[in-house]
Amino acid sequence: ALVIVLQQWPSLAGTHPHSNNVLPLLFESVRQARAWNLTGLTAGVIALGVLLLLQRLRYVPGALIVIIGGIAAAPWLSARGVALTGPIHLAPTALQFALPGAHQWLPLIEYAIALMFILYAESWSSVRSFALKHDDHVRANRELLALGLANVVAGLLHGTPVGAGYSGTAANEAAGAQSRWAGVGAAAVLLLLVVVFLPWIERIPQTVLAAIVIQSVSKSLRIAPLRPYFQWRRDRAVTVIAFCGVLVFGVMNGLLAAIAFSLIMLLRSLASPHLSILGRLGVHDFVSRERYPGAALIPGMLIVRPEEPLFFANAEPVMALVRAAVRAHSDAKVLVLSLEESPDLDGTSIESLSELADWLAARGIELRIARLKGAAHDALAAGHLPHLAASALEYASVDDAVSGTGAAQS
Repeated sequence: ALVIVLQQWPSLAGTHPHSNNVLPLLFESVRQARAWNLTGLTAGVIALGVLLLLQRLRYVPGALIVIIGGIAAAPWLSARGVALTGPIHLAPTALQFALPGAHQWLPLIEYAIALMFILYAESWSSVRSFALKHDDHVRANRELLALGLANVVAGLLHGTPVGAGYSGTAANEAAGAQSRWAGVGAAAVLLLLVVVFLPWIERIPQTVLAAIVIQSVSKSLRIAPLRPYFQWRRDRAVTVIAFCGVLVFGVMNGLLAAIAFSLIMLLRSLASPHLSILGRLGVHDFVSRERYPGAALIPGMLIVRPEEPLFFANAEPVMALVRAAVRAHSDAKVLVLSLEESPDLDGTSIESLSELADWLAARGIELRIARLKGAAHDALAAGHLPHLAASALEYASVDDAVSGTGAAQS
């Protein structure tokens, strides 16, 4: 919303920046301060004020009133250098296909990928935000299929790329749309306007259109949606990177930067392992002794649980922590390893578990693995690890592993 608002400044001030990204656009606008069209800027501010005032009246079409006022004032504004929408040439063309030239394929693919990311990000953001706001059920595949079909039809008819634009969606809601028929109704009215009132549409001042866009997205200019991330103390850095990235690099590059940073933070978190030593609390429950100091250790037995899924980046560090825990409990003759956090195991994890089993066997310590998920169990069973018997994998719970009553024994 902030990006959309700031990108309307050139239309309000009558400037012509070379960049569409927010920060370069702002710098250029400041440098071009002497070239600002104060008449157009004043008209835009007045139009925005009228829109904000009329939005309090539910059934008053504020945007239509402002557009009619802008058309009426167009001759006076145009004489003072305020840009109008300008000529719109409608020319029906036959459906035809044309392959790009040899030198056009690469830039075409680059632009297509960029547009795909932009349309997906903005469209899904709009769909999700307004669906949550109005308690609508969203099916991602259905929405993306509709978006894809719309773009296919637009392409066949030489139209521009189609997306669920945030400003358009916000304007639709602000106008009181209640169902999908609002889009059909808007299309019918638009067709009528284009056919009957095209000369008048060409006279709409651009500064008035900018004011309408700003008013449409103004309700989304709130800090409140960001506040929970700081209250939860989760994803604060990702939130700041996403916010700043979109402002500095634009929507697509900013989102890509945020996604890359998010993945790096995820890998960093998963690659910084934490190992819990479990103790018995009550009859059958085994919990972390760090969180529940009253949980009792089982004599001659050590029970540990990695708190992150095992994968190539943390498998060896986790096994190093397990070995350190075994050395610290020299009386342990049985090691119970709970892998409930690992839905599957990659090759590095299986290799590290095999090395751990060999290390334990050399010290006369039995290894029992509890709470294996289906994919992880199948991977270990298929590996036929030398010092990890099939029976050591059949413990449905930590309690079963402690008592030695696995599925194979029962």
